[in-house]
Amino acid sequence: MREVVTLQFGNYANYVGAHFWNVEDELSVFFTPVPPSAQQTTDEVEIDPGTVWRESVTHFGHVTHTPRLISFGLSGSLGSIPPCGTLQHTAVQEQISVAALAAQSIRRYEVDLVSKSAFQCSLEHEDRRFTDAFTDNDDGESKEVSIDTRLTEPLSTLRPAALDRVDFWTDFLKVHLHERNLYELPGIHHQLSEFDYFSQGRGVAEVSSVAEDMLDRLRFFAEECDQLQGLQFVVDADSGFAGLAAWYLESVREDFAKTPIVLFSVAPPAAELRGSNVDNGEGGSEQQRRLVNSALCLSAFSDLVSLYVPLSVDATTLHLPGVAPRFAAAALTDPFVSSAVVAAGMHSALLPCRRRERALESESFASVVSHVVSAPRLNTAALSMGLPLADSALLDWLCSPALRHGQRLRQAPMLCSLSPFCVPPSPLSPLELQLERRQQVWGEFGVLRGVPADVARVRDVCLHLATVDHQLPIPLPFPYVFGSESVTTVPVVSHLFASDDMGCRWGQLSAELQQCQSNSVLMGQFAKHDFTSDSWRALHDGLLVLADEYASC
Repeated sequence: MREVVTLQFGNYANYVGAHFWNVEDELSVFFTPVPPSAQQTTDEVEIDPGTVWRESVTHFGHVTHTPRLISFGLSGSLGSIPPCGTLQHTAVQEQISVAALAAQSIRRYEVDLVSKSAFQCSLEHEDRRFTDAFTDNDDGESKEVSIDTRLTEPLSTLRPAALDRVDFWTDFLKVHLHERNLYELPGIHHQLSEFDYFSQGRGVAEVSSVAEDMLDRLRFFAEECDQLQGLQFVVDADSGFAGLAAWYLESVREDFAKTPIVLFSVAPPAAELRGSNVDNGEGGSEQQRRLVNSALCLSAFSDLVSLYVPLSVDATTLHLPGVAPRFAAAALTDPFVSSAVVAAGMHSALLPCRRRERALESESFASVVSHVVSAPRLNTAALSMGLPLADSALLDWLCSPALRHGQRLRQAPMLCSLSPFCVPPSPLSPLELQLERRQQVWGEFGVLRGVPADVARVRDVCLHLATVDHQLPIPLPFPYVFGSESVTTVPVVSHLFASDDMGCRWGQLSAELQQCQSNSVLMGQFAKHDFTSDSWRALHDGLLVLADEYASC
């Protein structure tokens, strides 16, 4: 078994992760709601669920399957789910007396208890219904059914109401979580504390007790793996969690020196922030703060991971030909919606790595990295996706005159970019751009999900291409983007690639950073978190060096 451990850092990363695990829940044979006699044997299943799921036994003796996941968030960001997870019926609450707080001059806040969302209540009802169902064994005694039995029918009547209001990523999460899946940063509250700066995250790790506890979570999951094929990081790029993730990677690099690490940095559309180009109350520009955080992510992660993929949804330019017209830019400003789009691309991009090892087209984190990355520091890639992929559209493009001009899969009209930070949208059409300047692509990896075999000739327009029989499952809490509530699966194409265009982008980013330094208030905010003038200079120079490395490759 070739396991993958996933680490999610930050609130928006957990939004993306919730959609990711909901899709995995639909795909996994562990939760297939059919009698055991009718289920596929494990040898017949294309995707190995044991890659990302782990089996454990609860205190009540029930066998359950939970993700190989560590989710990091601020205190209070779990909503109605307790820090001990959803498998524990009671949580030990630490009691702190008011008198003790007063004696230590500690400020005390009280936050109202979060009620469960309608969707969580429906899942709880289904679990209880199956848990209360009994079957007779050979001795005539009653035996309780495992709590891992999932939904047997879509709750179509509940769906609109259940997803009408999403305040926490746990409001729409389907899967059970173990107590080791969750870690809340102590002393920093989701609704009361500011945690917006990359350098701020590094300061959290200076508390030795916190640092050791966070690192022990990964050691726990890694030690129980038979053959760890890689680590998958999903990091909120626009918060202190990016800095925390950078510290985390530095701390575990020696222990996992030969383990491939793929990192997806995710950022919500600008409209989801407190206001792009809008004064944040302290005179600093949110857009500039986001730019600096993104530059720090690029500078740090390029040296720490095997493959770095920045993801975001640009609400003004994203065009998904297969979705409903009413799925407009305004809908993408909702983190519940935009994170679903990002999760669909992320899930598809590495799905072949979760095939059974003996499969003919089995991939691994190591092989995907080798397909895309040409040099250790030139490891940033862009991701594009077609959702859903219309068979006719792909066939029409394969027969179009565009291919006679050397057009490749990455320029196919059915693809949209999920990495606008890496490759800003061009006013030219893909074909015009291709004719104007020959783009150098060093590596690429494409995935076709649920596409008929008669379009396999698309392999000629992509250096490395994998096909997967499974279409992308559309789980119950997925947002309405297809114009119909009856859509349960869709075909998808995803494409990871690295090119010389990114070097041009890093040079532009360095110039934009110089403009940010004229904002004294922004400089002061970063300085509060130990980001000095020397740090600014090192960041600027590092980006120029990285741009030169891309240009000279």
